[in-house]
Amino acid sequence: TFLDRSGDDLSRELLELRRIQDSDSLGSCLNAMLLRYTDPTERIRILLVALQVAPRLGERFARRLIGDVWTAVDHCEQAFEKADLLHHAFIIAAHFDQTDLVQKLVDLLGTVLPGLVHDYISLTVADRSPAEAIETLLSQSFQGMRRLGMREKMGLLYRQLEESLSASANLGKGGHQPNHLLLRIAAGWYFFGQKEAARDITSEVLLRLKGEPRLDPPTARLLCGRSEEHTSEL
Repeated sequence: TFLDRSGDDLSRELLELRRIQDSDSLGSCLNAMLLRYTDPTERIRILLVALQVAPRLGERFARRLIGDVWTAVDHCEQAFEKADLLHHAFIIAAHFDQTDLVQKLVDLLGTVLPGLVHDYISLTVADRSPAEAIETLLSQSFQGMRRLGMREKMGLLYRQLEESLSASANLGKGGHQPNHLLLRIAAGWYFFGQKEAARDITSEVLLRLKGEPRLDPPTARLLCGRSEEHTSEL
């Protein structure tokens, strides 16, 4: 990923950062790095690692880091970079029971979702790592919203995801087919009791899969066992 730039000074510093055990030292080191590195791409790399170690830094520090996500997302060049940042921001906000931050992150996800879907469908089949970053973000964010009882936000986001896929459907030709995201939507509509809409989407996926030599693992996991029985995993 964009973090894997072995050999440069920042990569070595980030590696050392992960090894720091003392929370105060870790926080001081992070603050110093954020002051020293001003390039947006470098700050994104630092922020992603900072979010991963944030549980050791306390709630106040974590809230500050999450607050930096909005600016960082604006500077991300690739969709999977945005997905990685949002994914870890969701995890930290939920870890500290920051419902207000989760709601704001959901709104941010809604803002960037059309672009994420556009880039997702434009990926080639070989681009599994970027695709998985986007799939993981959506899966984890829906799970978090469900745990927090954010049904209305979930419904709006499922609808927006479906609309974004419809708008970008022509991009899937020769690229990354959106079967996994379609089945995610189907499972969501089952959760909301909209079984007819869910079955329509599942039927569409089955038509797309005709002639495919094999299912990719994420699609197989969602399709096998029936989406209706797996709404608890949203």
